[in-house]
Amino acid sequence: MNIGMIGCGEYAMFNYIPELLEVSAKKHTDINLFVCRRDQKKLKHIVDAFGIVKKGYSDFSKMLKNENLDGVIVSTPHKNHLEHAKECIDFCDVVLVDKPLTTNVEDTKKLIRLSKEKGKVLIPAHEYCYKPMYMFMRNEILEENLGKIKAINASMKGNVGVYFMNENRWYSKPEISGGGMLLGITYHLIYVINWLINSKASEVFTEKMRFYKQDIDIASEVLVKYENDTEAIFYSKGDENVSPLSLDINVTIAGEKGKIDSKQRLDMIIENGMPKFNENLELTYTKGNKQKIIKDFPKQTSSPLLDFINCLKGSAPLVSPLDALETNIIIKAAYNSANFKKLIKITRD
Repeated sequence: MNIGMIGCGEYAMFNYIPELLEVSAKKHTDINLFVCRRDQKKLKHIVDAFGIVKKGYSDFSKMLKNENLDGVIVSTPHKNHLEHAKECIDFCDVVLVDKPLTTNVEDTKKLIRLSKEKGKVLIPAHEYCYKPMYMFMRNEILEENLGKIKAINASMKGNVGVYFMNENRWYSKPEISGGGMLLGITYHLIYVINWLINSKASEVFTEKMRFYKQDIDIASEVLVKYENDTEAIFYSKGDENVSPLSLDINVTIAGEKGKIDSKQRLDMIIENGMPKFNENLELTYTKGNKQKIIKDFPKQTSSPLLDFINCLKGSAPLVSPLDALETNIIIKAAYNSANFKKLIKITRD
């Protein structure tokens, strides 16, 4: 199995490549990895450090043309996703793209249209959809155990906004990142709620939005009404005064028959010289006067990368690029609402 990877920054180094090594060892899958990074010194380090890497390139177009790749992982800065994914679709059957799939609605539509025309599989890396806690919540909603969903309160609070306030990182440059906290981090919360309730937004109103600098938001409160009449509030704040790097994600889903409150705490630690997030989960399930607290969930058995590998073997992906499109639509409406200070009614082609 020949796999290409465009962009080998922190996320690829600490997530994709170790996971590919694990897949190769545990699932007896022969993987030849070809990587692309413009910085020659850092590229050499990656090639030397990981035996799974067969060859490194500084030009992604040459890699696509020279190697007979089955699939490609795009893990580059947000604004590059469109260019890189478009060319990958020409050469490969399956393309996995980091979130956000693209930075805007129009570019996401272009990628979806192109992948359909060429019969290729395009997967947005919506990692929360693969987490057992959210899969449990989705199943309870699909089975109608909560009844009709009426209201959702979803929040993300922590100091991850430091990425957008560090002038030495591309996250702080809107011409590369495409935006701030809403597009770069809260995106996770929006796509997973869309996926949980399986409905499209009809109205969006931004109650509050605070900016670190022009086009880099650091906190927001966004109200969304869905076509199924569910009303949701998305609250995010990225400059909490906490240490070390951490994120608290709280979701409350209230239905006519019951309610779910979930808590997800992420704390960065260094293990064997590599950064990783320690995760603590708790879910409270309330139905009538009965309440159940769940802290232990089944071990996670899938991920965007494993989904990508399975698609290369002929399976269908869990997540559709249409999920990314709906997320982009809400984010575009949220920014427009903040700019024009009015409710945005969503219309679709």
